[in-house]
Amino acid sequence: VIFFVLIPIFTELWTKEGERQAWNVVSSLIGISVVFLAATALIYFIIAPALIKILAPGFSSETAQLSVRLSRTISPLIFIFSLAIIFQSVLNAYRNFSIPAIASLTFPLGIIIGVLFFSRKLGIYSLALGAVGGSGLQFLIQWIAVMKMRIGRFIRFSVDHLVLKKIIKLALPI
Repeated sequence: VIFFVLIPIFTELWTKEGERQAWNVVSSLIGISVVFLAATALIYFIIAPALIKILAPGFSSETAQLSVRLSRTISPLIFIFSLAIIFQSVLNAYRNFSIPAIASLTFPLGIIIGVLFFSRKLGIYSLALGAVGGSGLQFLIQWIAVMKMRIGRFIRFSVDHLVLKKIIKLALPI
């Protein structure tokens, strides 16, 4: 959702008010997202057992336990993927499409590497850990590319910007 909302608003703000102001909004969005997404991932981690009971009431005890452990293993994906999408949006606004495209390959590559090298030792967890590792690498590649731009403060925790409120308002219905 943020991907589709952020690019046009970032570009419009950059054109009308300058690059620094556009970065102030992105920095605030990142700061708010870090807090919100970390809390969401933590809540998901905590409520995984109840969620599995609701979503899969017919699972045996053993299968339910496995589902909970796998759900908890991949819970960081909520945080990692969402921040990676924000960085992808910024890079795309700068018409940099190659880094996000290359970075996107790391997710399936992480899963493949997880299975090839760790499945004998970790079993099905190799898939989950490969997914988390691949998405972490996707995030890291894009984060480094954005940091190389060195524009403005990176993370702010301000919600008082009207454009930021507009982004949140546009994203909520979706």
